[in-house]
Amino acid sequence: MTMTSGSLLLSRRRLLTTGAVALAAPAILPRRAFSQQAKVIRIGGAVPLSGPVAYWGQSTAQGFDDGAAVINEAGGVMIGGEPHMLEVISYDTKGEVADSRAATLRLVEQDGCKYVFSQAAASTVGMLQVTEPAGVLSIVACWGYLDLFGRDYPLHFRAEMSDYEQGFAYIPFMQEKYGKDALKSAAFIGPNDQDGTDCHFSYERLMDYYGIEKKATEYYNWEDTDFYPIVAKTIADRPDFIVTSPSPPGITASIIKAARELGYTGPISSPAASETSTILEVAGEHADGVVLPVTNVTPSTDTQKAIEKRFP
Repeated sequence: MTMTSGSLLLSRRRLLTTGAVALAAPAILPRRAFSQQAKVIRIGGAVPLSGPVAYWGQSTAQGFDDGAAVINEAGGVMIGGEPHMLEVISYDTKGEVADSRAATLRLVEQDGCKYVFSQAAASTVGMLQVTEPAGVLSIVACWGYLDLFGRDYPLHFRAEMSDYEQGFAYIPFMQEKYGKDALKSAAFIGPNDQDGTDCHFSYERLMDYYGIEKKATEYYNWEDTDFYPIVAKTIADRPDFIVTSPSPPGITASIIKAARELGYTGPISSPAASETSTILEVAGEHADGVVLPVTNVTPSTDTQKAIEKRFP
């Protein structure tokens, strides 16, 4: 597959902006899904639905919407023998601390949410400024912000493994597939924010554990569209493989395409890129040799198959 730089830019912008208008308003489930006898549990989302990190916010909000729909159709959550329906309300943080704080205040003080979810570093920081003092439970996917968990944040939880824990699965897989002697050094490419720097910290711990030499480290800005200069500097250090974390699929695809067109043939691992369609659309045949640790291309369990059928 070949794509001009213009089509690549268009593809990435479409990926990062599609659905932002639709999701910017509160995502409230239809009242017909609620039994007249049921009580309602409100779950709030303070997530980036527009701006450069919108991919993460949109996908996270959609996951909560879909999950609530499944639970409600099954009769809701039974608490003390009474059915409770789930209502998800999401507001756009634009990926900014101040906007996230404002969105979380609205969710807690106006909408009465006792549970709030967020995504991406800046949004998480703004959310926690409100949820912890208010005694509200919060949850995020864990890609960075490592200092925001633990005893100082007793009501804050993570929804999934970070790329550090994932590394103990994908590094051995890569060593088995490509040969341990072929993967003696690595380079890191990530976003220039707390997500990126914390993921780099996880990357360093993994490389040290497996005795892999750490070479180039490069950071991009979320608004960047040309990744050739960063990739050129990365591969000039001749790493055996590259880790891109926590880069979403659109940016990962752009990095892959640039690396392959600049002559890099080594494996590229993206612990954060969780879907293949965008990578294949943008990178095409260049996607060969890309490892996506959190991607399940073919559902294998009954639950996974049911989810794929419901949300194709």
